[in-house]
Amino acid sequence: MMNNIKAASVQFNHSPGNKSYNLKRIHEFAKVASEQNVDIVAFPEMCVTGYWYIRNLSKDEIKDLAEPVQDGQSTRELLSFSSKYNITIGAGLIEQANDGNMYNTYVVAMPDGNIAYHRKLHCFISKHMVSGNDYTVFDIPQGARVGVLICYDNNITETWRAKDEMVVADLDPSLLDMCTGQRWIKSRRPTLYKPLAELTGKEEETRKVRFTMKDKTK
Repeated sequence: MMNNIKAASVQFNHSPGNKSYNLKRIHEFAKVASEQNVDIVAFPEMCVTGYWYIRNLSKDEIKDLAEPVQDGQSTRELLSFSSKYNITIGAGLIEQANDGNMYNTYVVAMPDGNIAYHRKLHCFISKHMVSGNDYTVFDIPQGARVGVLICYDNNITETWRAKDEMVVADLDPSLLDMCTGQRWIKSRRPTLYKPLAELTGKEEETRKVRFTMKDKTK
């Protein structure tokens, strides 16, 4: 039986390329979250490095920002914050992987010293970065099994953006049985949408689809 978990979601205006500043903001919010007895706090996609400006950087410039996940400086700092405040912390960065590729990766640091990380499945921010190929599901010390999806992975459009803020909520597992998704999935009819899972030959790379229209911001 999963225990009640208090979760927080943080939106903050990360500074492009300024890891020191961004990690400082993560630290500050983690402290505030711990003071409100939060168990798990989620920060934005690539908030350690900054996100949107990456699309205009060269491969070498992105490499300068990228770092390994397992023993990278940012991961070590996230683990330090997690241990200090006994809170599970998720935050995004640019991963320099052993396979030579760079990924839009979300790192989850846990107070027991473990980490999990998810490589965005539909990465389009730069032609120099590639998409991951796996879903990420893992257990957190607070007694829940959780997963990570990043932005386009959910096909969610950001519709607004106000000031640096944090939203806190209590997650009550006793309500799961009445959740709309839990109930409606029982009526699914896989035979009706089986063709959606079959290759047609018309599939296109995410970056191409995302930037089909001419970018008018340049």
